[in-house]
This record gives sequence, structure tokens and C-alpha cells, in this order.
Amino acid sequence: MINFYLLKSLTLSLRSCSFKSFVKLSGKLYRYDTMTSVFKTITLKHVKNIFTLSFIVLNLAACGSDNKKKSTEEEVVSTPTKTSILISSGDGNHRGITSYNIDGSFENAIIDLRAFGSNPMGLAIGGNGSFLTSTNGADSILEIPYDNTYEFFYGSAVFNGNVYDIEYGPTLDYYYAVESANIEVFSSAGDRLSTAIIPNNLAPCNLGAPRNMHATDDGFLYVADYNNNRIHKFDVSNHTPTCVDSFDVSGLRPYGVIVHSNELIYFTSWTDDAVYTLDEGTLTLTNIFEPGLTILRDPTAIAELPDGTIMAASSITDSIELIDEAGVRQGVAPFIQDIYSLNITDIEVLTREL
Repeated sequence: MINFYLLKSLTLSLRSCSFKSFVKLSGKLYRYDTMTSVFKTITLKHVKNIFTLSFIVLNLAACGSDNKKKSTEEEVVSTPTKTSILISSGDGNHRGITSYNIDGSFENAIIDLRAFGSNPMGLAIGGNGSFLTSTNGADSILEIPYDNTYEFFYGSAVFNGNVYDIEYGPTLDYYYAVESANIEVFSSAGDRLSTAIIPNNLAPCNLGAPRNMHATDDGFLYVADYNNNRIHKFDVSNHTPTCVDSFDVSGLRPYGVIVHSNELIYFTSWTDDAVYTLDEGTLTLTNIFEPGLTILRDPTAIAELPDGTIMAASSITDSIELIDEAGVRQGVAPFIQDIYSLNITDIEVLTREL
């Protein structure tokens, strides 16, 4: 096994290169943008250490002789990072985005979007130390730093349906945003890519009411389809998306979806207010967490923490539950529940440089 600290040291030395790179450390994929000095984290799978090491070495070789000389003369200094949990809330009393520490304690009320007149529906990692949110009402995508301001990432009359989640796809450096029964696609510069749109009739992945999504580092996009009772799997590794598979989840009305680091699909169900797993290989559906309506009701977003535990948002109880991979509740109280966790629409785990 490749030593973790060797991998980290090699990753840090990429700072002298003027390109974007992706490196998996401790079960997380880090996108390091050397132009902005920002780590951006997504829970992903399928990056093997040997591939990662080869990738790093090849890119280091491309830095040029000057950078090689510089890297031998200067000591690599580790920059401290911070992992936070971001939640978006679409309640009339709080339409905003809040950050929490990794233990679930409150960190910062980043922005309140009530004056903007729109509900934040999805969260995704952005550039320049920021993140993106898709909004329904004003129907736009905003780029938000950590200082209570925002700027338009995308806004146009063609983006005017029922907006839900936004997801970053690292393979092509694209963003995917749910608009009604389609999935719009944008470049990292905020340009709408009309030729890369995922339409509602890409059989057999016919979209009825897509809600939340999850992108993997090997070029797949998983979409929870609330109306069609399916989890769709798209290949988005090139500029023409294709349908790989469409998994029937037996009338469970899925809302949130992730592909866990253990390679199981986890999703929230509105039919029985529960969390399920789906094994792609055997197509086995398993109800792992159904604690009752006073704890989990109309569950929306779901996300994985660095230690493999899973957060599931309950929109009626305005809270987030924490469970392990087997569905065992961690603790006897909600993991997150306060004046900001109202009608949670999405959860994102972000690691950034301080």
C-alpha cells in the first residue's frame, strides 16, 4: 500500500503547476486548483492509490524544469484545511445556507437569501474558495464565498423550470442542475452547454421528477427520480451523456441519493420515510433506517462524512440524522437541529484551505 504521507507530500508539490488536479486522500477526492489555492472535496469512489500516484508523477513531470528545480530547493509546507458541513434551507423563515463543524456543531450562518426571493435547492463545490447553489423562484445558479455575498454563476430565461439539485462532475469539470424533468449542464466558467443537456427521454433513463444527484470520479451521474420511482445512472464521462442503467426501487419515491465509499447506493424514501441501500450488482434493496415519523419524515438530502457515517435530512422535523453504514442511529438526538436547519434541501461536505 502506498504511504499516505508520501501521497500527501506529492500532492502538495503540485502547487507549482498551473493546472487543476484531482487526488484521493483518506477516502476523499480533492480537487486542487492552483490558481485559487482551494481544496474542494467530494465523496467519491474507484480511485486506486496506484492510479493516483501515477497521475501525480505524470503531472509533476509536466511542470517543467524550472518547477522541478524550485521544488528541490524549497521545503513543502503543509497548509491547514477545514472540513465543514453545508446545508441549504428552503423555509419561509430561513432561506439560506449554513455551515457546521464535522461534529455537527454550528459554525456559521453564511447567507440568507430571503431578500433574493428564492429558495436554495442544491449545493455544489465552486471555485475561488466558494460554493454554488441552485435556486428555485428566481431560477438561477449563484456562486457564494464565505462572506455573505453572492454573484450570478448562471441566470437566463432558458433556466426557468422547477429547479432542484446541482452537482459537480469532476470528469469533465462540469456542473449538472435539475430543471423540471431535464438536467442542464454548465461549464466551470458558467456557460450553459446545450449540446450536453440530459433530456427527459434518454431511454431507459426517462426522467419524471428528478430530485437530488450524485456524481462519481469515474464519470457517472446518479439521479433520484421521485415520480418514476427509479435511480438512474448516466455516463457523463464525455460530452454526450448516455443512459447506463435505470434501477427500479419499487414505488419508494427516492429523493436524495449518494454512492457510498463502500460502493452501495444509499437513498432516502418518501414512501415510508426511510433510508435504503441498493446493491448495483445484485439489485438488492434494503431498508436500513426507518425510525418513525417523529425522527425522520419526508427525508430529502443524504451525504457521507469522511468517516463513512451518513447524514440524512428530515424536512418535516427540520433536522439531520446521523447513521452508520448499517443504518444504526448515532446518538439519541438529531445530529443537527437548530433555527437554521429548516426544510433542508441539500447537504454538502466541503474541505477547503484556511
